[in-house]
This record gives sequence, C-alpha cells and structure tokens, in this order.
Amino acid sequence: MRLLLLSRIGDLEKQEGDARNELQELERKSSVLMEKKLENDRLKRKVDLYSDMTTLLERKNQEALIKKAEKPEEVTVVKPAVEKKVVPEEKAVQSNPLVQGEYPYSIYLSSLKTLDQAKRAIAVYANKGIQAYWVKVNLKEKGE
Repeated sequence: MRLLLLSRIGDLEKQEGDARNELQELERKSSVLMEKKLENDRLKRKVDLYSDMTTLLERKNQEALIKKAEKPEEVTVVKPAVEKKVVPEEKAVQSNPLVQGEYPYSIYLSSLKTLDQAKRAIAVYANKGIQAYWVKVNLKEKGE
C-alpha cells in the first residue's frame, strides 16, 4: 500500500508539474495577448488621429479652393494697349507731315477722296491689329 501511495504521489507531483508548466505557458500567452491588445489600442488611436487630421485638411483645402474661386485671377498684360493718336480736323496737317518733322517714320497706304472712305480704311486696319490714323492733306492745285 505504501508503494501504491508513493506511486500515486509521484503521479500527482507529475500532474502538478504539468499543471504549473501549462499555467506558465498560459501566463506567457496572456502577457503576449495583453501587449498585442495595447499595441492594437495604440494603433486605433493613431488611425483615429490621422482620420481626424485628414478630415481637417480636406475641409481646409475646400475652404482654400472656395477662397481662390472668389478672387479673380491675376491678369498679366502681355502687350499693353497703345493709345491711338487722333488728329482732329481743325489740326489736320495742311502739307506733307514728313517735311514738318512730326512723324519720323510714315508709310502711306492710300489716298482717298472722302472722310467716310478714310474711316472705313482705318477700321479695316484696326481689325487687323494695325494702328492707323488719317491726316487731311491740302494738295494745293489738285484740291484738298
């Protein structure tokens, strides 16, 4: 009976050792799971933070786009407008302007009989982007 009890005690001690080993393994797994849970919670907070930041940046971007749309774009003048020189009829040149030195460079393109013809010719040149004007010239013996 004593042998039986010793055998039984050996079995119980072995079971106790196995149970302790199993308990240590469970504690180790529990510790690992707790670390992973903490890491998971930390990552969730980080995702929430990034999500909030993204939402804020999207809102700010929309506001900036709206403000940009409200402002007119800056206009850059490539070719400034040239002020046309208009010679009133009262100050019309009575002779060749080159002789008087008023126009250092001139190209005469036509001679017309009426003021309406001259205005139409100027309009044609203006539509083509050419700056033009008329000058009344007195040709003396040939008439005005």
